[in-house]
Amino acid sequence: MIRRLALLVAALVALAPLSAVPAHADRWSDNEPVGDARTVTFDPEPEPCGTVTQRPSPDGDIRRLAVRHTNTELVLRVDVTGLPRSRDLFTELTVRTPRHDWLVSLDPPARGGGGVFVGRAPDLTAVEPDECGFIAYGVVSSGCDGATSRVDRSVGTVVVVLPRRCLGRPGWVRVGAAVQDMAPDGSWDRWSLRGADNGDWRTPVLGPRVRADRR
Repeated sequence: MIRRLALLVAALVALAPLSAVPAHADRWSDNEPVGDARTVTFDPEPEPCGTVTQRPSPDGDIRRLAVRHTNTELVLRVDVTGLPRSRDLFTELTVRTPRHDWLVSLDPPARGGGGVFVGRAPDLTAVEPDECGFIAYGVVSSGCDGATSRVDRSVGTVVVVLPRRCLGRPGWVRVGAAVQDMAPDGSWDRWSLRGADNGDWRTPVLGPRVRADRR
């Protein structure tokens, strides 16, 4: 499956890795600042780059990211205030392992998705944006047998259960998350601790290492 990412939003949001992150065994979770979800609109005028407008959004605001890493599976949970409808919800989790960075995505069912897709994350650190600040890239991804997801709007959660073999059975993972409402004027937010922004949107924001529970 070849999936185009949300280029406009990606080009507008500056994100960076966390520094000095400790290792945790089995599980980890942390909150995310309130009120940082954004709605981004684009007007093609004036040419050639148009005008991008951002405004705060009360909906689609990530509140917490949690990881549980057992000897057989990886359980990822994102808590969201004002979770978009499933038909409009695009969720992407970045999972760093000792060997690779992976993108784990849930595409909206109304847009031909609805499953859990896994693909190698592209290295964008050496890619320069065009004159308008945008880049275009694609990700080749596919399903993995045994991977499941659950979206519960009543409590505002997205849960993904991923067999460790889908990621090469890593000894540890670091995880980041983003949620986007694909409806017109929908919101966008990414899990990011306050102060984790170094101005480079090409690098993901990730939590600390979570080692696999070997019991």
